[in-house]
Amino acid sequence: MKAIENKKEKPEILSLVTRGDIILVAALLVLSAVLFVYGLVGSRQPAGAAEVSVCGEQYAVLPLEKDTTLTVTGQSGIVCVVEVADGRVRMTEAHCPDRLCVGQGWIDRTGEVIVCLPARVTVTLQGEKNDFDAVSV
Repeated sequence: MKAIENKKEKPEILSLVTRGDIILVAALLVLSAVLFVYGLVGSRQPAGAAEVSVCGEQYAVLPLEKDTTLTVTGQSGIVCVVEVADGRVRMTEAHCPDRLCVGQGWIDRTGEVIVCLPARVTVTLQGEKNDFDAVSV
């Protein structure tokens, strides 16, 4: 008998959900889907060059039209190899402990960045200079 009484006392989850909750969840799902698609398609333009920096200092600028490979020695003598091919950039080798920079793979859009933190090497894709950016809006 006690089991039956406990069952009656517990409210069902569905009885706690209101119409407003359903509308809120649906609106959040739609907003999430729109932002996800915008992130995939995006308004970012294809990049024109890759800027390679070591310890915050510009090391080289590689045009994406020309396939090339650049070997960079970063902090503590860590060697990183940057490859440009078919308008894309990746870090093919890095003699750092975690190799997360190598695992990132190809990048090809303005603003994308590859970072090898132990070597303090960054590869940033540059595009045309715009008058406005996200900060100035």
